Amino acid sequence: MRKTLISLSLISIFLISGCAYDPNLKRDKLAKRDATRHRVYIVNRGDSLSKISKKYDVELDALKKRNGLKSNKIIVGQRLYIPSNSFNEQYKSDKPVPQKGSKKWKSGRKKTADKKGGKYVPPTKAPNIDIRLAWPVKNPKITSNFGVRKSGKHDGIDIAAPRGTKIYAAADGIVLFSGWGPTGYGLTVLVKHSENIFTVYSHNDKNIARKDQKVKKGDVIATVGKTGRATGEHVHFEVRVNRVAYDPLAYLPKLGK
Repeated sequence: MRKTLISLSLISIFLISGCAYDPNLKRDKLAKRDATRHRVYIVNRGDSLSKISKKYDVELDALKKRNGLKSNKIIVGQRLYIPSNSFNEQYKSDKPVPQKGSKKWKSGRKKTADKKGGKYVPPTKAPNIDIRLAWPVKNPKITSNFGVRKSGKHDGIDIAAPRGTKIYAAADGIVLFSGWGPTGYGLTVLVKHSENIFTVYSHNDKNIARKDQKVKKGDVIATVGKTGRATGEHVHFEVRVNRVAYDPLAYLPKLGK
């Protein structure tokens, strides 16, 4: 549908520019129409791709890919199509049971002060779930644990693996989202396992599972990469219950067993 709309828009622009009257006529109306349909941004003086990606909370790589750009060079007056950051939209469109004290799924853990003050305190205990999860990659090697690190709170675990390594669904479910995740996540797959249990797989090199696809435990849903904000090849894996992120190690088989 999006491709169809874009094609129609481009055809319209081509026809108008080929007419005998001033090609700039109704330019503002066309820009507004395109902005409504496709989230089009007109580059202004002083703009950069980095600034625009931050303004719309989308990945820089996704912005370049959406517009077929090979470099970061843009010019004043250029039209840029803004990719939809539909990860949050898709997640919020589903309505899992809200948990007391949580507001947004991205919050993970609410900010509270311990006796020393000012630290993020993870939920006291991961709630029991009636689903048995499996590791998303074989022979997992954890390089970053759940919790707080120098860059801030970390809502999952990072599992290192070579690029192209298969990523498996941790349990039966349906793919709620497959595409570019929120800022920093890169290519992401979000799987819904029940009304309130979700798993997230991010920084993928390639997403194989598609939105609304039913998957079984152990099905290949993506391959390992380092898209988004990542320093090396790995899969960022999250487990969310009632939108709140909990330590995946509380739900995964013990390593070595």
